Amino acid sequence: MIRIGVIGTGKIVQRFIKQALTNKKVKITCIYSRSLDKAETWAKKYNIANSTDDLNKMIEHIDAIYIASPNGLHYKQSKLFLNNNIHVLVEKTITFTVEEVKDLISLARSKKLILLEAYVTVHLPIFSKLKISSWNKSRSS
Repeated sequence: MIRIGVIGTGKIVQRFIKQALTNKKVKITCIYSRSLDKAETWAKKYNIANSTDDLNKMIEHIDAIYIASPNGLHYKQSKLFLNNNIHVLVEKTITFTVEEVKDLISLARSKKLILLEAYVTVHLPIFSKLKISSWNKSRSS
């Protein structure tokens, strides 16, 4: 069982948690919010054992982290967890600079950890236009 921590309490996190709850190979064991009250509310709602407003307190409870915080925090948070031997899935945009991305990749490789950016093209507005255009072409053939 992979123990997953979650940073954030937005709509995308709610979708992530609901999907994770359907997978018997993972368990969300900790949730973080800058507001402890909000973290505790979400923990109760989704039956998550630990809630915190301190990122360092998450480390002992997790094997992997899902980061859905404001983009400007992604680099610092990703680096914290990689340095503590925790796999990282971070929402787009992973960082603001190429140097920061290279640093995270190097760190993850050196520790043999997984570092992924959650970037799904099907959610981009252009994807729906491409899909409709492709569907129309296949109907006219």
